[in-house]
Amino acid sequence: MRAMAVERGITLEKLTELAKKDRAIDDEIDKRTVELGNEEDRFVIDSRLGWHFLPHAVKILLTVSEDEAARRIFAARRPDEKENTTLERTKQNITARFASEKERYTRLYGVDYADPKNHDFVLDTTPLTPAQIVDKLLMFLKEHGIVRRKL
Repeated sequence: MRAMAVERGITLEKLTELAKKDRAIDDEIDKRTVELGNEEDRFVIDSRLGWHFLPHAVKILLTVSEDEAARRIFAARRPDEKENTTLERTKQNITARFASEKERYTRLYGVDYADPKNHDFVLDTTPLTPAQIVDKLLMFLKEHGIVRRKL
């Protein structure tokens, strides 16, 4: 979705608003996800519905508290997220996007994308550093024979 927003020259927030009214946006994201799964064998994708459109994939859900998510996003100062002018505004944007996507995906696909049952591994990243997150993910992948060597 972020890539589509950049391609269209709009913010992620604006694309989310457009997607509420225009099913073609979700259809395009879905198509891109399925195509990627058909064309590539070993890849990582950050996708709300990747688990739904790539059924044979290893499905990992990374969670984070809203406060920590807002802090991380605000600190990143992404140039395509100009609407995140304050930490509080960033948190409001996260909350609104989550609610919008949850409602939209339930309506369009009959699924709850945040339900841990849809994933093989769930990791709360709130208290973790990036290195700790990677270590825990690699441990899970090695334990399940998905990664056999050190990356």
